[in-house]
Amino acid sequence: MVFNKKLEYYYDYFRNNNQIVVLLGYNENGFSDDQLAAFAILSLDNGNSKEDYHAITEKYFSRKIINFNNSRSEIIPVTNMVRGTGWSYNSNVFLILKNLLEEEGILKRQNFMCLI
Repeated sequence: MVFNKKLEYYYDYFRNNNQIVVLLGYNENGFSDDQLAAFAILSLDNGNSKEDYHAITEKYFSRKIINFNNSRSEIIPVTNMVRGTGWSYNSNVFLILKNLLEEEGILKRQNFMCLI
């Protein structure tokens, strides 16, 4: 087997950032507020500000969460902070590279097969 540094980078990324599992239901309309909130919740501690969540979603998806009161997050009335609604996810997902594409500029896109 030939060592591939780029391939190793992607597999290390998946192992170290398993919060991406909540994004696997992506469709043509993009990620939902529920998915973005779940990703941010798994990236942060519970009880953060809306701005903390926006910093995460803007960094990775170039957009903000519009509705924080969704199936994955809610606004804490007294503090106006955001918290998860008490859900879990299956992190036993395996991503297998289908083909390694060339990267264009800052856009990085590869095709992976997902095994659940």
